[in-house]
Amino acid sequence: MQKKFLVLIFICLLLSGCSITYQITPKQDFKLKDGKIVLSSTLEYSSIKIELASLIYKDNMPLVTAIYAKANTPCHNNTYCVFSLENISLHSSNFNPSIIPAKTILNSSLNFVDILQSFSIPTPSFYSPRGPDLVYSPFFPFGGFFFISNRWDDGYFRESDFSRRILFTHYLKPSNLDSKTFAGGFVALNLLGIDKKGSDLYINIKIHTDTHSILLHLSPIK
Repeated sequence: MQKKFLVLIFICLLLSGCSITYQITPKQDFKLKDGKIVLSSTLEYSSIKIELASLIYKDNMPLVTAIYAKANTPCHNNTYCVFSLENISLHSSNFNPSIIPAKTILNSSLNFVDILQSFSIPTPSFYSPRGPDLVYSPFFPFGGFFFISNRWDDGYFRESDFSRRILFTHYLKPSNLDSKTFAGGFVALNLLGIDKKGSDLYINIKIHTDTHSILLHLSPIK
């Protein structure tokens, strides 16, 4: 029992030192809707909105957003009628952010349960009620994990796999824009390499001749 307790303390210390927590500050007005932060922009041909579930970001996971767009006028067989990840680009002056493709999310080892729940998407639990044995696993991309062995490992992997499938299902895929409803979905942002002192992140969305630009400042919480 004492050995397992020491292992647990060791794990907690390592986890606390393996990630940095950032405060996200939108550099424009935003509103709160259903517990989410909504940033919007309207230009001549289109309107967009970006949803964040929290203004707190930990750098051992992608920053998951929901991005939507619609046409401001009826759209008939024009090139800008289709909205996809190709319309979105990221920019920062001190690191190279990128958009994570949906298949990369599906094939990763990441667990998105907490993120999905923060977006009010329920996820079932696959854990056994019996106690866990804790073991260390080598680091995976975005910070890595300590996996749970024996009785809980199957539940953890099933939960992780299920969360990735849900995120993949609701990921932004090519959609036809119209002037009545917004189209879009989840977009995960790879912020590996973010400056530990803080960074500005520009999310640019180009639709026809419109270029919407949303600026977020990320500063470490000390």
